[in-house]
Amino acid sequence: SNCQIRDDQLVILATLKYLEECELGDNNVTKIEYVQHLASECPKLSTLDLRGNPVCKKPKYRNQVVMHGDRLRCLDFKDVTSQEREFVLRLQIHKSKLNQKKQSGLVGGRGIEAGIMEEEEEEMVAHQDSPDISNFAMKSKKKKQLSQVTIGLEDLSFNS
Repeated sequence: SNCQIRDDQLVILATLKYLEECELGDNNVTKIEYVQHLASECPKLSTLDLRGNPVCKKPKYRNQVVMHGDRLRCLDFKDVTSQEREFVLRLQIHKSKLNQKKQSGLVGGRGIEAGIMEEEEEEMVAHQDSPDISNFAMKSKKKKQLSQVTIGLEDLSFNS
């Protein structure tokens, strides 16, 4: 803690294959990519503390670290639960499917479906700490049914 550790120094830590606990609170870690690298390259890492680092304030910080740390059981002195890990995995799958649709042209520009899908993703993130994951799944399923209607804004024409 408080050793003036920077992002590039996490690469060195990531070479420690037997690292199980890493307390890096109150340092100068700013980039999520370096934390993800550390979490994914240390197969035995179960506890990681980054509290007090600028990276902790990044959007979706916790989700991104949990996604890359397969064995991570505690992040910033908060347990990583199986529900949280499952949620992060579902969110990643959802994003991947959405990206595939965008790349294949199924979601055009800022079409209505894209708006609904983004709204669904926002709801997923907003409810990630909810203890009732099944309740979240029901809300998500209802919104997904709405997203089956694909109408791109560029397809609409208005007559004056």
